[in-house]
Amino acid sequence: MITVKDLTIDKVDLNEGIVKIVFGASKLGDGDLVGQTDFEFMSSLNSVEFVEEELERGRRNILFDMKNIRRVDSTGLWTVFECHKKSQKRNVKFGIINVNEFVMKRFKSTTMDKQVNIFETEKEAIEFLR
Repeated sequence: MITVKDLTIDKVDLNEGIVKIVFGASKLGDGDLVGQTDFEFMSSLNSVEFVEEELERGRRNILFDMKNIRRVDSTGLWTVFECHKKSQKRNVKFGIINVNEFVMKRFKSTTMDKQVNIFETEKEAIEFLR
């Protein structure tokens, strides 16, 4: 787990060989990340490094959980695309879940929604990533 500014990044290993990367503002005692936050410059750089470490570990499936992300700026968009691109280069499947309406509008306005696999539910994402 890493924390930068007001963003905490953590990972959850799912049984299906998928690593879910979770974003939030703080961590509860039971391990859940909570609190709305923004995906911006400082958090973006650390997110790419976090994903690169998982790719170096040989991960085959990466899932971004954005349930606690309220806004994404241009660097946040770059981060999603960069992580997607790095995953593709290693033949790793990459997907995103829990995208709110505002973030989805940003994805659509930049055609990111056509380039990255975005799922309505974790179950749909897991079926794709297997």
